[in-house]
Amino acid sequence: MAEEKLLIRKAMMADARVLAAILNKSWQAAYREIIPAAELRRHTTMERRYRKMRELLNQPEPGLYLATLRQQPCGMVMLGPSRDEDLADYGEIIAFYILPEFWGQGVAQQLMDFVLKRLKEQGYSHILLWVLKNNARARRFYEISGFSSDGRSRAEQFSNAPLTLRYRLNLAERQAEQG
Repeated sequence: MAEEKLLIRKAMMADARVLAAILNKSWQAAYREIIPAAELRRHTTMERRYRKMRELLNQPEPGLYLATLRQQPCGMVMLGPSRDEDLADYGEIIAFYILPEFWGQGVAQQLMDFVLKRLKEQGYSHILLWVLKNNARARRFYEISGFSSDGRSRAEQFSNAPLTLRYRLNLAERQAEQG
């Protein structure tokens, strides 16, 4: 059976609640063993996320995209210029989340293909992202997608201070490897 095509579009203000729900459900599934439960609950309240999504969507170029499959919201990404001073010429994948019920269905790979194409269209030849060290599933996916850790890490602002690792990708090298 052929893989179903993911539809991806720029997010609009009317999508704020859907984006918040995707983030919350994804965080709860992916980070339940990484972030302390009370803090995870506090960070995934609908009102908190909804307010944050509205703030982001109110910016001139929020770089937020919503993905749907079979007319159902299934994922979201946020892209932009690098926030890391030492990699100022890089594009950054700021957020990349898929609803857990869509994990393992090819959604993430289609969304990653879109993200890399979009960042290349914006003039970036190098991409970075940050991923929690203990998020083995995400790290595997990013590594399969051609990203590798550059050795840089930072502690996140949770009581257990989980580490995030910086991953980078050179788009030209990825294209050469893919032939």
